[in-house]
This record gives sequence, C-alpha cells and structure tokens, in this order.
Amino acid sequence: NRVDIDEYEATERIHRRCLAHLHDLWHGAAGQEATGTVVVGSSEGIMLGGLAMKWRWRKRMQALGKDTTRPNIVFGANAQVALEKTARYFDMEARLVPVSDESRYVLDIDKAMTMIDENTVGMFVILGSTYTGHFEDVAGVSAALDKLYEQHGWDIPIHVDGACGAMVAPFAFPQLAWDFRVPRVASISTSGHKFGLTYPGIGWVLWRSAECQPTELTFELSYLGGVEKTFTLNFSHPACFLIAQYYQFLRFGRSGYARVVNACLYHARLLSVALEATGAFECVSDIHRVRGQFGFSETSRLGASRLFAESVTSQKSGTDPSVNDAYNLGQPEVAFRFSDWFIRKHPNASQDVVSTLLRVRGWIIPNYPLPPSRGGIRILRVVIRETSSEDTVNRLVRDIMWATHTML
Repeated sequence: NRVDIDEYEATERIHRRCLAHLHDLWHGAAGQEATGTVVVGSSEGIMLGGLAMKWRWRKRMQALGKDTTRPNIVFGANAQVALEKTARYFDMEARLVPVSDESRYVLDIDKAMTMIDENTVGMFVILGSTYTGHFEDVAGVSAALDKLYEQHGWDIPIHVDGACGAMVAPFAFPQLAWDFRVPRVASISTSGHKFGLTYPGIGWVLWRSAECQPTELTFELSYLGGVEKTFTLNFSHPACFLIAQYYQFLRFGRSGYARVVNACLYHARLLSVALEATGAFECVSDIHRVRGQFGFSETSRLGASRLFAESVTSQKSGTDPSVNDAYNLGQPEVAFRFSDWFIRKHPNASQDVVSTLLRVRGWIIPNYPLPPSRGGIRILRVVIRETSSEDTVNRLVRDIMWATHTML
C-alpha cells in the first residue's frame, strides 16, 4: 500500500523521484521541489486540479468580500467525461465552449473568453482531444487570459489535461510551450497507462508550486506510524503501478520515450495517408498534414502524401523530434469518416456496419459523433500504441477495406 510510507519507505522515495522526473520534463522551476502526487488515473488528477483552482478562487473572493456561491469552470465541448464530472461533483457550473470546423473540433479561444467572468475559477485546456487528437493552444489561451486580466482584473489559472499529450509533446514537439513555461498553467495531469507506457491504475498531477495547491486540502496523518501529508481523493493505492512507472522511466529514459512516441506518430501518419489514398475515407484528424494545413481536400491529401514520402526517406534518428516539425501538432490518433465522394456514390453506407464488421477481424474501432455542436458528423477512431508496426497498419487498412466492401 503506497500510502503507508512509514512501512514502505522505499516506495515513497520512488514516488518522489517520479514526481521530480515529471517536474523537470514539464519545465518546472529549477531547484524547486516538485509539488504533486500519484493518483489512480488522469481523471483523479483532473479533479484535484479543478478542486485546487476552486479553493484558490473562493479564498480570493472571500478576501474581497464577494459572493462565492456561483463558481464556474470553462472548457471545450470536446472534453472527456472527467472534466464534466469535476464540475458536477464539486458544484461548479460547467461552461462548455462549442467547437466548430474552424476550431478543428477543439476549444475556440475567442468563444471561451466570452464565457468567463469573475466567478470563473479556471479553465481546463486539453492537450490531445479524445475525439481527434488535436492539441489545444495552451499558450494562446494564456495570452487571451492576460488580456482579460488587463481589462477586468480576473486572474484565471489553467489546468492542462494532458492525459495523452503531456507524455507526447515533450518528446515529439519539445519547442511547444504548453507546460509550466506558460505563466498561467497552475497544474498538469497525465495518465500513466497511455503514453506513460504503464498499466491502467496510475496517473499524475503536478502543480507549478506549493502556492498553487491550497494547504486546506492537504491532510496530515499519523495513525500509520509516521506523519504523512496526503492530497488525493482515493487513500489506499497499490504501489505496483508506481514501481512499474519508475521502471519505465529508468528503462526508456528520454531517448527511449522519444523513440516510442516518434514511432507511434509515424504509424499514425502512415495509416492516415493510406486511408485517404483509398478514396473511401477522409481524415478528420490532421496529424499527417503539412503544418498549418487543416481539413481534407485534394490539395491537403497530396501535400500530406508528398510530405510523408519525404520523411520516410530522411536519415533522421528515431529520437530526433525535428522529424515532426513539418507536420501539424497532435497525438498519435487517427479519426476518419467516409469521404464526401464515397457518400454520394453510396448514400446508404453505414460506418456503424464497418465498425461492427471489423470486430470479426479482431479490431475494436468505435464509431461515434463529434461534440454536440458538430454531432452530425460521426467518426471512426484509432489510437496508435507502442506495439504498432507497419505490418499492423497494413493489416488494419486491408481489414477496413474488406469491411467496407462487405457492407456494400
């Protein structure tokens, strides 16, 4: 049991070392002790980040003698359920920002700013949308919040939901400012069992500094032997997942994680280019497109194909992040749908049938609608993991086309 630090002292040392690794990876202040904790999963990390922002907001409003009964929190309608749970469980109004084609189905910063007021405890910004894999613009949100602060005096912090992206961006896009380099980022959460490469049952949440973690939410316990400070929703926690995470950190190191992430991105781009080459599908994700080009068109398809062909023949190392510089930002995820041409030719075609038929071949590929404002568009989604290979992609494309032809 990880929480019994008096009996399992070595486990707590491993815990602190993992936090130190992440603090450094996410550009925490040099020489400063990491403030954070291991959690059951990134959902608990999100909840703790939101709860900390609420308590800091409440304390600030009380000092001003203002009402504290109507807190709200702002995030995109593309959020996964943990963000909505945080708002509901901790009595905050969830202000969901509608997404659009123009915003690439993630947070629209301009719309978000119109939803903020003095009762906004903070914003959730998602580094890696569950729907399409796009990164939301953390630095852009921070800059927009700075302008609001100048106009109204509203000091709004950011919690970054980096369930996947926080373990992708540092290795694939190291120059991207999304972490503690961004002044308004108060906390970051990630999942260990996604691109942390461990098992389900572990996540992490870190704060910029101890000042961002309200002391009122920290409990001191002495009934397990020593004095322990705890700030988690769950108390008992098996140490096996923590030890596995530490093992992976030591085993892979930064170069190993970079090699895994770059390989995943390569296979995601290969799958994207192959699907669009069939003519039957177009990608809603943009991970394979030329940096700055978004959305499917014949021009963007040809540009993506040429770029991918060039990158395949490059001599860059698998650990070199510059191989990703020419591509759009995002995590190794492919979201796709029937192309407009295919729908015109086969108006009765059903992606649900394709999804069901793929189960016969052992593939679980969900077909679901985009966020409510664009819910008329349904997408199939594939997340590329470290076990993927060119052969895996080849078999998947073959089976997708088999399912498509069988449906017809």
